[in-house]
Amino acid sequence: GRWKVSKRKRAALSRLLSLREGLVESKGQLETRSEHGQQAAREFLQQLEQVAIIFEVAQASRGHRHRFTVNYRALFPRGARCYCRGVLDAVPPLYAIGNTYEFSAETVSRSVDLHHALRDLKVRLTGESSSFRNMSCALRESLEEFDVAWALFEECYIRDLITIEK
Repeated sequence: GRWKVSKRKRAALSRLLSLREGLVESKGQLETRSEHGQQAAREFLQQLEQVAIIFEVAQASRGHRHRFTVNYRALFPRGARCYCRGVLDAVPPLYAIGNTYEFSAETVSRSVDLHHALRDLKVRLTGESSSFRNMSCALRESLEEFDVAWALFEECYIRDLITIEK
């Protein structure tokens, strides 16, 4: 069936597990300030997106992207997940050119939700599993929750950035 673990799925999941081990963390949080931390997070997110595609994980709506400005629509194609480190790094407030910009309460809340979903996903990837099949089945729910949290945060975050840029 859908969750039969083929060689392709097994290879994708193995790579994701390996990249999970390479993530740089500090105080339980993903560290993305250093060059090594940035690279590890970028590779992990790219592989996470590939695993979601290969395992046919349901994708949350990205319909909000049609309201993005032209520049943001170019960065976030409507049909793609686009897990990018820059969005994951977006922890309010934003400091730019000597100014501090506060994000909406909804954006802050969605940021917390996204980081909780990421933490839960990382836990699933470190949990002991008797087989790839068991791990892949358990991972599906976490991947779907992460994708929903990502899409909801992305929508609020980019909306706030567009407002700040005006």
